Amino acid sequence: MRNFALALLMAVPLYGQQLSLVDSVSLIQEKIESSSDEEKLKLLDSLCSLVHFRAEFAYDSIVKQTIDHAEKMHADKLVVKHTIDRIFFLANRLGNPEEAMRIFDDFKSKNWPIADPQLKAGLYMNGGDSYYFSGEIEKAMVAYKKAEENAAKANDSITLSKCMIYRSDALTGVGRYAEAVMLLTKAEEVSEKARDTSRLMLAQHSRANLYGSMSFIKEANEVREDLIELAKKSKHYNLLQSIFYNMAVDYDELEDYQSMIQSLKQAAHYAERSNIPFEKNKILIAMFRVYAKTDSLNKAKAVLDEIQKLPDYSNISADNFNYTAALAFYEYAKGNYQEGIALKEDLMNTNASINVVNQQSIHSFLSKAYEKIGNTKKAYYHYKQYAALTDSINNEQNTKALTYYQTLYETKKRDATIKAQQSEIEFLDVKNKVKGQWMLFGGLGLLLGFIIIYLMRSRKYTRRQKQHQERFSQELIRTQEEERTKVARDLHDSVGQKLMLLTKKIKTFNSDIIDSLAKNTMQELRVISRGLYPSTLERLGITAAIESLVNQIDANTEIFFTSEIANIDGDLSKEDNLHLYRCIQEILNNVVKHSKAKSVFVAVAKKNHAIQALVKDNGVGFQDDQDLSTRMSLGMKTLMERAKMMSSYLQIDSKPNRGTSAKLTIPLK
Repeated sequence: MRNFALALLMAVPLYGQQLSLVDSVSLIQEKIESSSDEEKLKLLDSLCSLVHFRAEFAYDSIVKQTIDHAEKMHADKLVVKHTIDRIFFLANRLGNPEEAMRIFDDFKSKNWPIADPQLKAGLYMNGGDSYYFSGEIEKAMVAYKKAEENAAKANDSITLSKCMIYRSDALTGVGRYAEAVMLLTKAEEVSEKARDTSRLMLAQHSRANLYGSMSFIKEANEVREDLIELAKKSKHYNLLQSIFYNMAVDYDELEDYQSMIQSLKQAAHYAERSNIPFEKNKILIAMFRVYAKTDSLNKAKAVLDEIQKLPDYSNISADNFNYTAALAFYEYAKGNYQEGIALKEDLMNTNASINVVNQQSIHSFLSKAYEKIGNTKKAYYHYKQYAALTDSINNEQNTKALTYYQTLYETKKRDATIKAQQSEIEFLDVKNKVKGQWMLFGGLGLLLGFIIIYLMRSRKYTRRQKQHQERFSQELIRTQEEERTKVARDLHDSVGQKLMLLTKKIKTFNSDIIDSLAKNTMQELRVISRGLYPSTLERLGITAAIESLVNQIDANTEIFFTSEIANIDGDLSKEDNLHLYRCIQEILNNVVKHSKAKSVFVAVAKKNHAIQALVKDNGVGFQDDQDLSTRMSLGMKTLMERAKMMSSYLQIDSKPNRGTSAKLTIPLK
């Protein structure tokens, strides 16, 4: 009874505050009705600030009215400011990214003048969110990139790091994991420089999600453990709910449903505190799905009843991918396999931008459901699709790249810990300085000595670390080539021979369709095998291999190729032959993809006790006095590493609209 009375006493002032806000809103709305146009605009702007992002006060309706009136009054800055806020509210608070995307696209089409780069950054960042949450990942990345450019112009490090983190999430969503890690590392550097703890936490959250996407669950949870403690101390409830929700997603992939349920309960606890309605709905839907998947039908039914009582249930049931997927599992658990199949196939047919993980889940479900109803043909088809997507997700090359960048991250994390300890020591020194003023000059001298020693050691450590990284990169390339060669030989010697035998056997069936399919499969196998390792390199030598490469690209593109290739067989080691071939291959691939060239000249010659390989095009080029390292893709970085492995010198010269030339000089041993 005493607890009830205490709760009532605490509730009275809170209720009073709520009444005061309601009265303030009503008062402003009454004044708006009888105000002149100029005064009305000021009142609407104030009202938007008063009920900022609060759905219970019809914020969307108020902000729309404000935008319309500001447009009428030619108040450009207010139009932009409130449009940015409205896009954010719809995409990130109300859970209606499609409407936010429509508003963003409509606003862009009007070419509204925006001089302030900070406003532009906010507009494209929120527009990127609307694309991202609507499943338009490629468009989201373009918008985030524009937001980054404008944030950099405005010297807005907070928005810059946020956009980098969001673009990294988008890259993770399309499986470009190595690029995502590199971008996260840059975002962390920006946040560290600005001493922005919130954005550092957000970057670590994205890093954990990235590891989870790559099935590095242990590494993901190690990052999350530290992050949870920081988020609890700072009472960052929205981040905590997101952390536990994504943990649940990882456990779902591992089929550890008990841990998934516990994580969702934690997410629900913090979602109540963050008070974002659509986040609560998302957690409820996930809980419904996991109960349906574990055949806990009574619990699933109870959660479903709760979902159907939500105020925005009509929106959820109309176009929510996760809710429809959960319903399919529920029907499957009840034995209604046909209904479950219909729901999943509808998802596949009506979601053009569905991501790889969701495609994998749908094919897995359909394979099992069709097997249940005895349709083995369709069950096998969906199982094949599921297996192919699984192979894609677990791509070895992405895994190796991520492992490499994870090593860099752990090194950076260790350096950050050392810096934090040094900062703490400096803080204690300052605190005790009052007690020991007489030691000031001696202390400064000692500190100066320590700094010099530290800088010397730091320089030595950085040089050693760079050498380690180079050795690691080069060993990674060697291992990759060994694996490629092994796989290519296995394909040729084992799978290829069996497929050739199968092709001959098939001819006895006198079926043109089957015979054509077998021949096409054999041709595809040969193309894959040649891509993994150029067989002409072993059979005919490096000179013929380079000529074959140039002729092959010439035959398959509209670019006009000319070449002067001297005979260099026997001049280089077997390993250097392969590196030279790969270097020319990477340079030609970049020419085809990016140069827009009409003609290309390829030359290989012996000059001054060295072999010189030259690739020159007449394409669009670029500004070569910029820092090339900031422009390099992962392929170009691999190219530089291969050049170092041959003890060679790579020179790239380019000017805008004057083409590009790449010259590789390999000294003869």
